[in-house]
Amino acid sequence: MGRKKRPFYRIVVADSRAPRDGKYIECIGTYNSITHPIELSIEEERVNYWLDQGAIPSDTVKNLLQRQGVIYRRHLAKRGLDAAMINEEMKKWDVLQIEKRRHEEAKAEARKKAKAEKAATKSEDTEGKGGVQEEGVTEEKEKQEAKVEEQTAQAVELKQEVPSQDKEEGEKTEKADKEEAKAAEDAPQAVEEKPEVSSQEKDEGEKAEEADKEAEAAEDAPQAVEEKPEVSSQEKDEGEKTEKTGKETKAQKKASESKEQEKKTTADKQGGDDDEGKADANKATEKDEKVNGE
Repeated sequence: MGRKKRPFYRIVVADSRAPRDGKYIECIGTYNSITHPIELSIEEERVNYWLDQGAIPSDTVKNLLQRQGVIYRRHLAKRGLDAAMINEEMKKWDVLQIEKRRHEEAKAEARKKAKAEKAATKSEDTEGKGGVQEEGVTEEKEKQEAKVEEQTAQAVELKQEVPSQDKEEGEKTEKADKEEAKAAEDAPQAVEEKPEVSSQEKDEGEKAEEADKEAEAAEDAPQAVEEKPEVSSQEKDEGEKTEKTGKETKAQKKASESKEQEKKTTADKQGGDDDEGKADANKATEKDEKVNGE
C-alpha cells in the first residue's frame, strides 16, 4: 500500500507458503511509519484468536504488538489475573510507555541541537580561517615587494660601481702597454746568422731525397699477379675420363685377386680330402696284408 516514498503497511494473516504480496487470509491492523508519533491500529481480539490457533508473528509484527501492549496483556491473562487486575497493570504500563516516549523525544531534540551547534562552529571556523588567511597573504605580499625593491636598489648601486672600476683597470692596462712598447724600441734587435751550406752537402741531400722517392714509388706500385693458365672444357673431360678408367682398373684388379684367393682355398680343401682318402686306402691294404700273413 501507499505510494513512492510514502509507505503504508497492513498487518495480515497469511499462509507461510504464500508470497509476500500474495493472497492473505485476514487483515488485522494497519501501520503508518511516516507520521510522528506513528499511527498503529490493531484488532486485539483477532490477534489473540490467531495466536491461539498457532500463528507465528514476524519480527516486525512482534515489535508492534509489544509496543501496543498486546503481548503483555496475554502474559497477564496466562498468569490467571482477573480483568480488573489486568486493567490496573495495563494503566501502569501505559504510564511507563509515555515516560519512555518523552525521554526518547528529549534525546532526539538534544541530538538535533548538537548537530546544529557543530554546523555553526564549523561555519565560524571556516570564516575565521578565511579572514586570517587573507591577512597573512597581504602581509606576505608586502614582504615580497619590500625584498624586490631592496634587490633592485642593490643592483643599481653595483652598476654604478662597476663602470668606475673598469675605467681604472683600462687606464692601468694602457700604461703597461705603452711601457712595453718603449722597452722594445730601445732594446737592440738580435740578428740570427745561418750557417752556409756547401755544394757537396747539397748534392748528397738531393740524392737521398731521390732514393726516398723511388722507395716510396716501389712500395706504392701494385704487385704483379701470377696468371694461372686456364683449363679448357676438353681437357677437363679427358681428366675426368682418365680418373674413371683408373677407378675401373682398380676395381677389376680387386675382383681378380678375390677370385684367385677363392680358387686357392678350394684347391687346398680338395687336396686335404685326397690325402684323407689315400690314408684310408693305405690302412685298408695294411689290414689285408695282416690277414693274409696270419
